[in-house]
Amino acid sequence: MAVRRYALGIVGRYPAASLFLLAHLLFAASLAIYGWDRTWLTLGFVELPPHFTDLRTIAAAPEAMARGLDPLVENPTDPLNRPMNYPRIWAYMAQYMHLNVPGLTVVGGAFWLLFIVSVLIVMRVSGPEWRSNRYVLLLALSSASWFPLHQGNNDLLIFFLVVVGLFAFASCKSCSLAMVGLATLLKVYPVVLFPALLSRDNGKTANAGIIGSFAACVGYWIYNISDLNLIRAGNTAHANHSYGFGSLQSIPKVLPSYEGMLWATNARSELVFFYRRLLGLHSKQEAEQGD
Repeated sequence: MAVRRYALGIVGRYPAASLFLLAHLLFAASLAIYGWDRTWLTLGFVELPPHFTDLRTIAAAPEAMARGLDPLVENPTDPLNRPMNYPRIWAYMAQYMHLNVPGLTVVGGAFWLLFIVSVLIVMRVSGPEWRSNRYVLLLALSSASWFPLHQGNNDLLIFFLVVVGLFAFASCKSCSLAMVGLATLLKVYPVVLFPALLSRDNGKTANAGIIGSFAACVGYWIYNISDLNLIRAGNTAHANHSYGFGSLQSIPKVLPSYEGMLWATNARSELVFFYRRLLGLHSKQEAEQGD
């Protein structure tokens, strides 16, 4: 009875976080009982490539390099024969880790756990009230959040680095900038967060650090502009309509079918929402501390 009262007390204080964790626990139970494919088919994922498909293009990169190929151009051991459309550092990381199929499951599971932690951090910063977290919960359990989990997409790691980096900004600005900088090296697009961190309240030293980090990251990608062009050329957004501007253009064509709605979902919309939510709450927190 004491355990039950304690559990109900936790649910009462943190309803959104409790529902979010319950959904993932039920999903894990379904995976254990019914298996990977059947569970995802129940959620409406009618196309089921190998599990953690996005990670497989990274795992195939070391083999391409061993054959003297550039994995951003040719990646023949990828199950879908896709070039690796991620920054080259991922290929070196996979080579160093000797990433294989069992390792993919471990890394994909780790990405999943990091996503759960990231959402819980956002909910914690938002406050325990239901009205503060209901939209976070809605997006965190939408099909566009399940899609990168199914694929093992490395955006999950980037999301974690950015959320933790922004959460730590008030207490350790250098740690925060390091995490956002690492996220930028791993996936490019978090570079847009540096200007958003600039504020008079930071002080000259902190703002100088932000500008310096931003300039360093931009300089790095200008130096590697050829890799950016290869990454863009290998991007599959135009093929499956799952993200990018192409997904907006595809909505009128695919809207009549549920499958089309699923694949047309913008898988990064949650990340953008969470980033904006965390930035807004961070600014509010700093203003309250200033008062």
